[in-house]
Amino acid sequence: RLIIETAHDAFVGMGADGLITDWNRQAEALFGWSRSEAIGRPLADTIIPAGHREAHSKGLQHFIRTGQGPVLNKKIEISALNRGGREFPVELTIWPVRIGGTVRFNSFIHDITERKQAHERLDKINDCFLSFGPDPNENINSLTKLAGELMQASCALYNRMDGNLLCSVGRWQTPADMNPPANVDGRICYDVIHRSNDKLFVVRDLLNTPYAETDPNVKPYGLQTYIGKLVKAGGVSVGTLCTVYQRDVVPGRSEEELMGIIASAVGIEEERKQAAEEFK
Repeated sequence: RLIIETAHDAFVGMGADGLITDWNRQAEALFGWSRSEAIGRPLADTIIPAGHREAHSKGLQHFIRTGQGPVLNKKIEISALNRGGREFPVELTIWPVRIGGTVRFNSFIHDITERKQAHERLDKINDCFLSFGPDPNENINSLTKLAGELMQASCALYNRMDGNLLCSVGRWQTPADMNPPANVDGRICYDVIHRSNDKLFVVRDLLNTPYAETDPNVKPYGLQTYIGKLVKAGGVSVGTLCTVYQRDVVPGRSEEELMGIIASAVGIEEERKQAAEEFK
């Protein structure tokens, strides 16, 4: 019992009748049902999405009849369902336990949503890199779009310094009048460049910050969150890759790593652009 209750993964026990017999604290947190609510409920109706319940029932009955099953004692990926109706991927390890003439099934269940999302993000990053052409500006636009899509932003921009002006070289889902060349005073992106700090720059509740008055894009577009990453080329701070939101967003470690990868790729394209200009 101590091992089950202190496990990092959800532990679920089920009888041969398909009813839940055991349910630890991690299962409560993962699926949203308390132990007292879950025990005695049909497992299929509690954590299996509707489209998979028939297959689950057939597999259970097959084991009871034959004592064999393709998923037993192996790690498999399936879709699970929480109490709120959210479907998500999990890794399941299930094994049978015979006690006298009865059979029970024990299982550990691990949420792999973040792992799947990380794999999908890496696939999209690789696809973007492989689609690059000879024009660095087009590649930078592709990277800006990638950042916006993967970060689920309202819009995304890559702003760089051009003399004393801040210019948008990369845009994704930005209004046409949002970013003409502008003076740098009070602009969030300029502050990121000026700070020259490699850490992710996050500003939440923008409408209640000084930027609501100094950055002309905040109020007109109702921006709530700004996430920016410094871009360097040849060791010099040249621009800012940013995603902005009309909602409150708290980025995690995976988002920070993602912005770092894309900002580094933008920096490489900036270096290619500089090298081409020097060659000309």
